[in-house]
Amino acid sequence: MKVFSVIIILLCFFGFSACEKQPKATYQDVRNIISTSCAVPGCHDPITIRKNIDFSSYSTMSGATGLKNALTINSNSFYDRVLVQQNMPPNATMTQADKNILQDWVDSGYPEN
Repeated sequence: MKVFSVIIILLCFFGFSACEKQPKATYQDVRNIISTSCAVPGCHDPITIRKNIDFSSYSTMSGATGLKNALTINSNSFYDRVLVQQNMPPNATMTQADKNILQDWVDSGYPEN
């Protein structure tokens, strides 16, 4: 009976820890993708600031600096243009793996940390 109890306890411990939710993507996880695909010269970089959107930092993307808040789920937002319409970036440099990470970030509510 003791062996059975130990087995049940171990199964519960390892079973529940294996089913725990994986951490969600944060800005730190997507920063490189955005830097190389969106915040490039002539587009959404801190000099060009195309369409009043700067993707060079989390604070500029979120509108905290007074620029347009691109982190909303609406028409013409980061989410809409990159993940729904998939017409940004215009040169289509994002892999499906990159899009999956970005989707996880959006689904997580665009966390910074």
